[in-house]
Parts: sequence; C-alpha cells; structure tokens
Amino acid sequence: MANHRRRARTQAGLATALANELACASGEDDDGSVDAALVRDALGRLNDRDRELLTLDAWEDLTPAEIAVVLRRPAGVVRVQLHRARNRLRDELGADPGMAVRASTSTGGIRS
Repeated sequence: MANHRRRARTQAGLATALANELACASGEDDDGSVDAALVRDALGRLNDRDRELLTLDAWEDLTPAEIAVVLRRPAGVVRVQLHRARNRLRDELGADPGMAVRASTSTGGIRS
C-alpha cells in the first residue's frame, strides 16, 4: 500500500513537472494551460522506456548525457529516444479528447 501511494505521488509530481515544461516550451503563461491530470494520463499510455526517459529528464532533471550513463546507453541514442518519447507524449496529449492541442506555428510549441 505504501509503495502504491508513493508511486501515485511520484506520478502526480511528474505530471505536474511535465505540464509545466510543456507550458514553458510553448510560451504559454502559468495559468494552467496544460492540465497535469491529462499529462499524467498521457504519460500512462506511453511504453515503459518512454516513461522512464521522460521521468529521468523532467522529474530527475538529468541531461541526456547523464541519462545515458544511468541507462548504460550511448548518449546519441538517448537523445534520439528522448526526442521521440517527447513527440509520442505530444501525440498522446493531442489524441486526448479532453484537450485540444495544436502545434503553434508562431512558438513551435503546444497550446491548449
């Protein structure tokens, strides 16, 4: 039970961190434009590898080179995998019917 509660708390924190990162990357204000619950749900639909990469990136605030050391993979491979994981997360957010996400041509980011 304690492990389950810790995991839920960690996922909630990760979802909030990712939502903030997406909002900052899109140039949106900190007005809750990206809902943390939607990010958490989208993150849950990703495969384990993508979730691990995004967790190490956003939650642990590791660089791709540091992630490569942790995962014992070449840094170039990690950069590509992290890029693809971010794109899959964006796709999942766009596929969520509760959130209208569109790529912004002016900012190059995600808007809700």
